[in-house]
Amino acid sequence: MEKLVGYQPGGHHPIHLGDELCNGRFRVIHKLGYGGSSIVWLCRDQSQSNPTYVAVKILVAHLQEAECRELRVFQDQNLHHLSRYFCLPKEQFTSESPNGTHLCLVLPVLGPTVNHAAWIFNEERDPDGIMLRQVSRSLVEAVASLHSYSIYLRPANVVLELQSLDGLEENQVLEKLGEPKTRSITIREDSNPTPDVPHAPKYMVQQVDFQETTDLGLILPRAVIIDFGQAVKMAVEQPPFGIPTDYAAPEVIWKRSGGREVDTWSLACTLYEVRVGKHLFEVPHLVVLDEDDYEYEISSVIGERMKELGDGSVNTAAAAGQICKRAFGDDVTAEQGQWAEMLAGLLRYEPHQRPKVQELLKNAWFDTP
Repeated sequence: MEKLVGYQPGGHHPIHLGDELCNGRFRVIHKLGYGGSSIVWLCRDQSQSNPTYVAVKILVAHLQEAECRELRVFQDQNLHHLSRYFCLPKEQFTSESPNGTHLCLVLPVLGPTVNHAAWIFNEERDPDGIMLRQVSRSLVEAVASLHSYSIYLRPANVVLELQSLDGLEENQVLEKLGEPKTRSITIREDSNPTPDVPHAPKYMVQQVDFQETTDLGLILPRAVIIDFGQAVKMAVEQPPFGIPTDYAAPEVIWKRSGGREVDTWSLACTLYEVRVGKHLFEVPHLVVLDEDDYEYEISSVIGERMKELGDGSVNTAAAAGQICKRAFGDDVTAEQGQWAEMLAGLLRYEPHQRPKVQELLKNAWFDTP
């Protein structure tokens, strides 16, 4: 669940199940996800005669339309014809709460994050790994499409597509997704002063747990990018380097800079997570990152900097071996080795040595039977 401290003036919109938004048009029936700047709710569109469902992303009150990067990116770049790869707002409205005025984006309903792909499309359901390759290819295509429009993006916020819930009655939807679980909130009697304004809801709702869904067939093997908080127009804005350390390229950590090649590194980390369900890199840090810890962790996989710069081909082969070992142990198949070689080619210290994302689509691994 989101942090309770986020419910204060300028913060999250207090929402309860059954609440209605946009003059009664949208009724809240479950929670799909949350982040530091927004919460996404599953809602029924009551303006439609047949059961119709949407995701309503409610931003914190202090974030206004002019500051909403994902709206600006798609208004400026006119990318709506690429909606198969990106979660685009269908429409927008505002909603008032005790914490302020909130911008609300109406979005399609999507599934779990891609780190669930390895569990969902397991060997029993996908013995040849075809669906995992489909997920991976769609992710690469999405990032390649962004690069063709000169937009930076961190590809870590990626989810799987979901079959439409439209036409199902609410009880059928909740049967498939699981009934919402809630946790009550109480105000301490010794709170000084005791709040009179309900900045927080009476209870918090746990987001949909797709691992408990009764119908895995709802989840499709196609990746969709959902969060454009880190997207910028190239040569217009400086990249906002809020990239989590486990996905961050060396130039981000050591130089606080980077271009499109930053995405290439992050993409490799995300593709590993699609296949394995775990992070490739686990950099230990609490409040402040120790750059030595970062270097030690990545070098344990791809080798030390000078070795990589001296002989890329030899080091790439060694890195592929380490990736395989982390993912599968000592016994690996030819297909697994091919996959690891593809990732190792993306994980290069020098940005100019990383292949363009468009070139990755030609990699033979995507066509492996």
